[in-house]
Amino acid sequence: MHPQFVAKTYHPHQLLNELGLSYVGARNAMVRPAKWTRQAPPTTVETAELFISGRQAAFILWAQRMNGGLLPGGDQLRTVEAFRAPTGPERQRSTDRLEDGGCLVEVGLHLPPQLRPRILTGFAHYVESLGGTAEIGHALQVPGVGFVPVRILREAVDRLSQFAFVRVVRPMPRLRAFHPMERTASATGLEAPTLPSEGAVDPTVKMAVLDGGLPQDGPMAPWARSHEGSKVGTATSNYLDHGHNVTSAALFGPLIPGQRAPRPYGTVDHFRVVDEDPEDDLALYRTLDRIDTILRGNPHEFINLSLGPDLPIEDDEIHP
Repeated sequence: MHPQFVAKTYHPHQLLNELGLSYVGARNAMVRPAKWTRQAPPTTVETAELFISGRQAAFILWAQRMNGGLLPGGDQLRTVEAFRAPTGPERQRSTDRLEDGGCLVEVGLHLPPQLRPRILTGFAHYVESLGGTAEIGHALQVPGVGFVPVRILREAVDRLSQFAFVRVVRPMPRLRAFHPMERTASATGLEAPTLPSEGAVDPTVKMAVLDGGLPQDGPMAPWARSHEGSKVGTATSNYLDHGHNVTSAALFGPLIPGQRAPRPYGTVDHFRVVDEDPEDDLALYRTLDRIDTILRGNPHEFINLSLGPDLPIEDDEIHP
């Protein structure tokens, strides 16, 4: 879009409707417009880049009308600075880190509601034609977008990126494990804080903690209940310790040796969403699916997540 026409009121819906095209997504982009109404010469500025989809005939019609001097969409065409087809390489992120041979990648797809089943089926067949497997059963879907794990040979990633509805291809991120303390030592002379004897100030105020689990008979029991996530495996002591610490922080905040812990404001529902094998290559997707299932079925006013993917989340592309 021309940077002077990025407000929602300038969305080119009339232009797209006349051409039989559909808006499927957007992202930020940098552009140096050929002209603008400001007095200073045009410079490179931020704008919105729209993703649109349509039949090939619609794009051919657009070209024919432009060549014939018939400008579609009335004056909305002036809001468009440039249009192009995205290339396979620009859809890839950090794929140079993939090792040779078989690999697991995360593919973000545009999934317009009316075409979602057809796109997923077509994508699975396309991946199969490249000698790979699309893990459609583990796909994470939100309105308009889906993320699919794909097992494929490194040399086929370029062709994978050419599928029309692909938005991004990147190495599959892993679940960041709970890193244990590298060094521990007993602190002499420090008296453990005492826990309050009262219940929560307002038991109706509930927080959902989604973490490594909570011992059933632990000291948090008066203010916290432990629940098992969907299809979660066996718990481990390391993750239970992490879940205990997170729950303690959520209830009492920082504790001071020898002083009484403050009375909690509310109560905690602790849902265990990780298990004894968090390092398998689809652990992040399984964990996200458990979190989504829990939050849909158990609405809470407050939510605590002290886990995540083992990579930085950058703002240049969509991410599950």
